Amino acid sequence: MALLFRVAGFLLRRAGAPLAPFVLAVALGGNLEQSFRQALSLSDGVPARLMPGGIAALFLGLSGILVLMTTPAPAFRAAARRRSETAGTGPQPRQEGLADRAGPAAIGGAAATGP
Repeated sequence: MALLFRVAGFLLRRAGAPLAPFVLAVALGGNLEQSFRQALSLSDGVPARLMPGGIAALFLGLSGILVLMTTPAPAFRAAARRRSETAGTGPQPRQEGLADRAGPAAIGGAAATGP
């Protein structure tokens, strides 16, 4: 079992998937499932009764769209990066920031003096 999770973690890290959603799923998954089962039993097994108004359906739909927009993005970026590296174009050059070009003296505003 531990080997399976280790392989899954390795593959997710290679794909660039963030760790926070998985930690939240493990921590809150059991409680969410229990609450959902209780809500379904109270609604006689009809999921449509869980959203009596349009506002609840609107927020549920927006949540689903946000999840679909953000979840696969790191995996797609990692796959695109691997394709560009194997196509011969290689990785893109790193952009230099202010600290890389001028050093700490330019950031702090003090003149750099040597010993």
